[in-house]
Amino acid sequence: MSNLLKEHWNRLVGCAASLMTLFSGFVAAPPSSGAGDMWFAYGKFLVAVLAGLLLLPMRIWSAREHAWQWWAVALAMAVGSTAVFLHYNQLLDRWTVPYWRDRRAVVGSVLTPDAQHYLLQQTSQGQPMDDLRLLKSYGGNAASVWNSEEISQRENRLVSWYLTAILLLAGMVIAIAQASYCLGRKPRRAKASSP
Repeated sequence: MSNLLKEHWNRLVGCAASLMTLFSGFVAAPPSSGAGDMWFAYGKFLVAVLAGLLLLPMRIWSAREHAWQWWAVALAMAVGSTAVFLHYNQLLDRWTVPYWRDRRAVVGSVLTPDAQHYLLQQTSQGQPMDDLRLLKSYGGNAASVWNSEEISQRENRLVSWYLTAILLLAGMVIAIAQASYCLGRKPRRAKASSP
């Protein structure tokens, strides 16, 4: 196994970078306080690890007759990744607001005492208030508006759903590639039995 990894490590990294670039077009990285592109880089690393872990099964089950199993794995990962992707986007819509350019900010449901007072004051004066206006009133500092533990918890959950979606999508692409490879192989010849 170690020789196999040594032989193909550069392909794993290249594959991971290509897949992450492909996924970044439609799976938005989760917003987090100060993390920036860290989750994209970590996702790339995890995809490379996944590809490395799949090297051995891909080598063992590479005959033409194994193609249907790889198609089944790809189908299961397609269904799983779709469910995870939809849930992740639902959480993004519920727990974040568009804040600046293409960046989103995580919001909470439990206001700090100061934010409760400010909200009451603004609404009593007839000012419309929503999460975005409230966040902007506090200079974008979500921890000044909502419970910081809740914000942190939501950020962590968004990250885990994001990474799960990325891994399932990568696994699906790898399984499809392996199924196609298996189909391209010549069928094994049956051993002739001796009389």
